[in-house]
Amino acid sequence: MKYAEYIKMSQEQLTKELAAARKSLFDISYQVQNKQSKANHEIKTLKRTIAQILTALNTAKTANKLENTEETVQNAPAKKEKAVKAPRKAKAKQA
Repeated sequence: MKYAEYIKMSQEQLTKELAAARKSLFDISYQVQNKQSKANHEIKTLKRTIAQILTALNTAKTANKLENTEETVQNAPAKKEKAVKAPRKAKAKQA
């Protein structure tokens, strides 16, 4: 699946997909380690899939928090800029 499809899913579906992806990652990595399979390229794709699912879950949770608190990015307080410190003067050497 693609990331766009994960965004459309509910949180329950995403957690089920995450569990299935983690299980298949475990199975494939076990098979590759024991030389039962040569599908080591699947490990990379499964890790990417897991990352996409976790990202979709985190964005969904963040969206729910924003809806519940009625807080948006526009209403968030602006970040204060740090003051630029003046360079220190070099100490004069005493002779």
